[in-house]
Amino acid sequence: MTTASAVPPAPLPVEPTAWWNPRGWGRVTPLKYAGLLFFAALILTPVYVLLVTSLKGISETDPSHAWTLPHVWTVSAWHEAWNVLSPNLKNSFYLVIPATVISTGTSRLGFRASSSRTSSTGSRLRRSSSGATTRRFPRS
Repeated sequence: MTTASAVPPAPLPVEPTAWWNPRGWGRVTPLKYAGLLFFAALILTPVYVLLVTSLKGISETDPSHAWTLPHVWTVSAWHEAWNVLSPNLKNSFYLVIPATVISTGTSRLGFRASSSRTSSTGSRLRRSSSGATTRRFPRS
């Protein structure tokens, strides 16, 4: 007894519907570029004001001159900010680097924090929105 397997017919190609055209998605239009330039300018405007204001002298840093370029370019504000913030920045590094090493080491060992824990009696514990641990009883 021999068995012959029938080959299924090849699927018919389906034409794309009117709402989806694969050739239309890749088309670059001037409207797309205009939108891209508009949103880039919108996002980068505060960065411009921040950098220009930081390079001005103390006499030019007021809201009426926020958009103008400085008459005298100076980085004295950067030096002053660095002198004020460097001790705190050093303390931040003293805190962050060991925390990162410890966190990476414990995760490498296979420990992981979980929001649900099991108590010694086997019932499930859960955390409420206030952070307190409450007991969730099984339905009977």
